[in-house]
Amino acid sequence: MDGLSVKQERAMEVLLEGGTQKEAATVAGVAADTVGRWLREDEEFETELEGRREEQRAAKAARMDALEDAAISTLRELMGSKNEMVRLRAAAVVMRRLRDMPQPVEESEFERARNEALDRLSVELGIPL
Repeated sequence: MDGLSVKQERAMEVLLEGGTQKEAATVAGVAADTVGRWLREDEEFETELEGRREEQRAAKAARMDALEDAAISTLRELMGSKNEMVRLRAAAVVMRRLRDMPQPVEESEFERARNEALDRLSVELGIPL
């Protein structure tokens, strides 16, 4: 086969948008069983659909990375605030995230000292970190 048919392309777009096989079939003008067969038996359709889904995942990951960068910048700005409570809350968010980061199986001396410092800071501020 030389590429996907127009009907397959239409069905694929619906599936990529989260639509059901039945919705894809309606838009493509085919029976729902046909879309099911494409998904199970048409290697070209399956491969193209998975490739496009991977592209969607990669694009979403890139958008999330950009949002993460913006959030970090915002926290950095807040930590420079003149308002002490704003600075403390921003620092608490950062420290919580550091604590929640995956740790190696064996806790290092640095990590032990950091966790002890977090515990002391939590008591001093009267807020959980």
